[in-house]
Amino acid sequence: MALQKLKRAGVRMNFFPIYERMLLKNLINSLLLIFGGIFAIFVLLDYAIHMREMTQGTAMPLNILFIYYACHISKYMVHLLPISLLIASIKVLTSLSATRELIALQAGGLSLKKLARPFLAIGLFCTLLLGINAEVWMPKALSHIDAYTGLRQHKVKKRVPHLYTIPLEDGSKLYYSHRSLETMAICDVIWVQNIDEVWRMQSLKLLPNCLEGYHVDHFTRDVASNLVLTDTHEFLPMPQIHIETLAKTNFFTPFSARSITELNQLLKSPSVYYQQNHSAIESQIFYKMLCPMLALIAVLAVLKPAMRYRRFTNNFLIYTLSLLGFITVCAVLNAAVIIGEARVVPPIFAVGLPIAALFTYFGGRFFWL
Repeated sequence: MALQKLKRAGVRMNFFPIYERMLLKNLINSLLLIFGGIFAIFVLLDYAIHMREMTQGTAMPLNILFIYYACHISKYMVHLLPISLLIASIKVLTSLSATRELIALQAGGLSLKKLARPFLAIGLFCTLLLGINAEVWMPKALSHIDAYTGLRQHKVKKRVPHLYTIPLEDGSKLYYSHRSLETMAICDVIWVQNIDEVWRMQSLKLLPNCLEGYHVDHFTRDVASNLVLTDTHEFLPMPQIHIETLAKTNFFTPFSARSITELNQLLKSPSVYYQQNHSAIESQIFYKMLCPMLALIAVLAVLKPAMRYRRFTNNFLIYTLSLLGFITVCAVLNAAVIIGEARVVPPIFAVGLPIAALFTYFGGRFFWL
């Protein structure tokens, strides 16, 4: 009986060998330290820059400040977690190589692939965590940030005015300059009902049941084919504008702030607006599905250069090239999303090919490790 207990204990001990527990402990500690350090620097800089805007002359409660920046963790996790894992992996592997511990482990009969298993396990876990973040946490976090600060709308107002178009179900078009999250309305609106009727509104509040126009001017075409002002209203319900589908789908939330499930539902929406933005929705879906793979790719990318023993190892060069490579990949992925949204290339190829190429290249290097 005692022998069986010892065997069971031995099996449990052998399930995670000592070297794996050591590597996991070092990697997790380094990952948490680097992740927390980078985010702490961001919080200090952001608070110092926007302190006057955020407080507005009054002290912000600590609990609100904590929730506000906790939401930023989810917002920037898609890039912050992979780059932290990249730096932590390099730090652990180069430290083991410098102290000759990697050589000692290999001399004990452990291959480099076995030594890489803890890093791959953490990479897979971070990939899963980023997928959950994109689906569950980030949409709620972005909604909370926008509801509290309204930074996105303020930035739009400071930029050069744009003209956005909404195609409606009846074939007419709605033009506006910007959205207002505070009033749930679109501003500087022009509705071209047909060739003979044009409506101009200072703002149009999008409500699920009825649309409300404020400071409304109605232009009609006269006998001389000129558009003339016929009616003016301070407030006017606009039930003739068929935009019910958009009002029910939270039109003010951009595609980048929605979950994958919600984006899939928008693909099936009968709204003309979502049908014309089909490529933009698909680009965001593929980006949110494939971007979490950056965590695993970051681990695969540094395994070979950091684990290879050299008499003189230039750690600074490894860090520099790895960080520059990661920044380049992020820039390429952002450009790929824009290319997919513009329909230059199908979204699945625009976003999927860079990820597939990186995974194939670095996965092949690990296979021949």
